Amino acid sequence: MQLQARPARASILLWLERLHGRFSRLDPRTEARAIAGWCILVAFALTLPLVLPGRTFSFQYVHDVLIFFDGAQRVIDGQTPGRDFHTPLGLIAYLLPAFGLWASGSLGGMMPLATAAFCALFLPLLIYVCASRLPLAYAAIFAVSALALVVSPASIGDTLPSFGMFYNRWGYGLLAILFLLVLPQQRGQSRIWTDVVVAASVLLLTFYLKISYFAVAAGFTAMLLLFHSLRRMAALALLIALAAIAVIHLFWGGTFTYLADIRAAGSVTGALRASLLGVIRMTVGNAAMILPFVMVIGLATVKRVSFRTLVLCLAMAGAGLLLMIQNHQGVGMMTLVPAGIVAAVALARRGTTGAKDPNALTALLLVATLALPPAVLAGQSILVHSLMALRGGDPREYVAEIDGFMAQEVSRPAAGEAGFDAVRQAYRTGMADLPLLQLLRGQALRQVLAQPEYLWTLEDGARLLREDPRLEGTVFTLDMASPLGALAERKTPRGLDSWYHAGRTFNQEKHRPPEQLFADIDVVMAPKAPVDPASHSLLARLYGGYINRHYDLVATSDYWRAYARKPPLRSS
Repeated sequence: MQLQARPARASILLWLERLHGRFSRLDPRTEARAIAGWCILVAFALTLPLVLPGRTFSFQYVHDVLIFFDGAQRVIDGQTPGRDFHTPLGLIAYLLPAFGLWASGSLGGMMPLATAAFCALFLPLLIYVCASRLPLAYAAIFAVSALALVVSPASIGDTLPSFGMFYNRWGYGLLAILFLLVLPQQRGQSRIWTDVVVAASVLLLTFYLKISYFAVAAGFTAMLLLFHSLRRMAALALLIALAAIAVIHLFWGGTFTYLADIRAAGSVTGALRASLLGVIRMTVGNAAMILPFVMVIGLATVKRVSFRTLVLCLAMAGAGLLLMIQNHQGVGMMTLVPAGIVAAVALARRGTTGAKDPNALTALLLVATLALPPAVLAGQSILVHSLMALRGGDPREYVAEIDGFMAQEVSRPAAGEAGFDAVRQAYRTGMADLPLLQLLRGQALRQVLAQPEYLWTLEDGARLLREDPRLEGTVFTLDMASPLGALAERKTPRGLDSWYHAGRTFNQEKHRPPEQLFADIDVVMAPKAPVDPASHSLLARLYGGYINRHYDLVATSDYWRAYARKPPLRSS
């Protein structure tokens, strides 16, 4: 007798059916406790490797992290975002790094502890939405996906640690919590006020994190007003969030300045940052996530899942595309994960066959295919970061370190290995400047400096500020980021922008008057090799004349020209 091989799909579905059947026999309280325990276990397993080394290792976006080092130092000095300095990002983007810097006492411990602090805020919301809405299998998948996303030190779709643009990962995690609230509570629960508090918390956290995520959260919550079963929850959440923003404004007083900074940045960048061709490229690049999502939606449509559920899932997917257009991130349309879970759970609850429904089990497999690969990439970034932070730097690998913050170069200049060595020799001899670096690298890059080179320039600038008595007082760096004052342990100036990014936060037509920008600046540090040549060049064109009239060049180093404010003229 000839044996026929069982089809792979049937084998997988049979295994899932047995596994699901084993866990589905748990009573509701035991299942809820299991879900809570799993969420806590995953959170600790992901955050502890980041925090324990006490150092940070970065392969890219070093200047982005140092923007928030400067911002964190401002907060520690008593300044408040939106009131004492300008930024299109919210309070949370600075308060949590400030907590990390204060608690660790070092730049190297700042972002790991800030991430752990955000995870502590995020975890109760995650546990509630998983325990109240999701079957155990889906809860396990979603918890891993969401926690890996918010804890990861790498940009979405990447494995190279950086902590750059951390607010995007946190924003996606918060939106996922909100999206899952559209599922009805299971296990006989009816906790509308808890739902309201969770939804309002997401609205508040996104408002004080990054306004684009708040726009999606508020727009989605307003959309829920169209559906009878969700209307009360949505209305109460919006009212409570608005009331809380008003109360916080009474203590903070920076809400209108914050909104004005957002409008100013928006007027520079424009409403959309991608052409039609760019949108097509994003869609093709995210095919690995879009395909299983479309298949889940197809199954849900065939099984006649409610029209409301399908519309909400498509709205979540559309929000993900809009956010990708606005963000600087790699492949990963992360709103597809909660959207796919909502469709799959609704499908699993449809009909009477339950766990034995092959369509429901197929949907579970597709959700795992959708959610787990990005989580694996995030886990890799955590592992790489922890191992490199524990091992420490090796000068032979082109590594630099400041206060526990290490940066490493991972790519060679265009001129090859010989050009790489020539660049290092230029730094050793103190001859490095922007034209020479561009020549040695063989091309004019937007950011010519390698990651460790940037730290070397900052070390040199901080040393100059500490050693030269003529350079006393507050400091402004004529570059995209301005961390020199914080590195030199100077009192931070007021009234500045958190960062200066040409074409993003300012341009030729829209920028702050020099009298306002330099009102509290005693020393201007002009880099010979800036981290962002385009931003430095535009700053020099806009403010160079004012600097020459009101400041004197009093010191130079291998990488910097230092200008001190001219003494006031004495009246005769």
